[in-house]
Amino acid sequence: MQIVIDIPEKDYINISNSNPSYADDFTLYYAIKNSTSIPNSHGRLIDADEVVKEICIEYKVNSIYELPDELRSFIKKYLNEVPTILKPTTEYMIKNYAFSKSEG
Repeated sequence: MQIVIDIPEKDYINISNSNPSYADDFTLYYAIKNSTSIPNSHGRLIDADEVVKEICIEYKVNSIYELPDELRSFIKKYLNEVPTILKPTTEYMIKNYAFSKSEG
């Protein structure tokens, strides 16, 4: 199972750099209890919003919808090149025929 938790950076650093304490266990307990489950079958997770924000700043627009159609089409292709934060599950890839050719 994969989950996303949100904890303060100082707590993360404390937990990562020391022996766990009761307070750390309590912090992790509530972080996990309030976490978001990632579906068992999911696609590639990227930070597309950050990329779109950078593009809007570069082209001095408020939204990508203010850009010409050709440029929006390019952006969609570019988003496929954005680094992956979490790879898609095998189940998702099979279900969606997202096979990649292996080299060799």
